[in-house]
Amino acid sequence: MIRTQAWQSLSVILLNVKEDALQRLIRGRELDLLWSGEPDLRTEESRMNFISCLKSVSMRIEVGTLPWLMTEDRDIPILRMAMVHTAHEEPLLRTQARNAMLTLFSKIKIGEGQLLRTALE
Repeated sequence: MIRTQAWQSLSVILLNVKEDALQRLIRGRELDLLWSGEPDLRTEESRMNFISCLKSVSMRIEVGTLPWLMTEDRDIPILRMAMVHTAHEEPLLRTQARNAMLTLFSKIKIGEGQLLRTALE
């Protein structure tokens, strides 16, 4: 129950946080822990709130902060987590995950030059 409420609260915070604060969270890599590893998503409600967080951040990410989403091994954990859930049996969860994934793909396409430079550094 507490995990579900934590994801729900975080989702609301990420949806409503001011733009500059969100960008600081991304650039400071404060959100990396959410997308890395294996979050405890045993309940459907936890999964829905997790994907809601993921979608909220995906929609609000600026192209200029894309390099901050990439790890040292050239992985993009937020994208990987979205992709994992795109085949989920729950239609609403699957739709939100696909929305997040496609949003990230479109922003990556726009900022591909910047991402390529970061990956090659």
